[in-house]
Amino acid sequence: MIHVFPLKGHWPKHCRYYYTEPFVRGLAKKCNYEIINYTILDKDEFKAPRNLIAVAYIKRENEPFISETEFYQIGGIVDTGDLTFTGDYTVDVEKAAEILISTLQRLPKPIKKIGKVFLKKVVRK
Repeated sequence: MIHVFPLKGHWPKHCRYYYTEPFVRGLAKKCNYEIINYTILDKDEFKAPRNLIAVAYIKRENEPFISETEFYQIGGIVDTGDLTFTGDYTVDVEKAAEILISTLQRLPKPIKKIGKVFLKKVVRK
C-alpha cells in the first residue's frame, strides 16, 4: 500500500484530516504492516512545496483492517472538522476513475516526478 498525505501544520485548508510522523509507525505496529519506504517529501531530494508524508507498507498477514476505534487510538491524527474540502466518498467507481485519470493528467511535472521517483524506490525494495 502506498499512501501520501499531508503532515500536520502543512497544506492549510486542503483537507479535513492531517497526520503526524508517529501515526505512520503507530499504524504499522497496530496493523502488523512492514514499512518499506517512509519519506517526508520536502526533507529530502524531492523538495516538495509543503510537507507530505509518503509511506509504503506491506501487509504481513491477511487480517481485516482494524476497527475505527482502534484506528483513532493510534493517535497522531488531527481532525480539523472542516468538511469544506472533504471529497464525496459515495461516488460510483466509474466516475471516480474518470476523476482520478483527469486529475493525474493535469498534475504539474514536479509532482509527477515525485510520484515516479517514490514508486521507483518502492519497487526496488
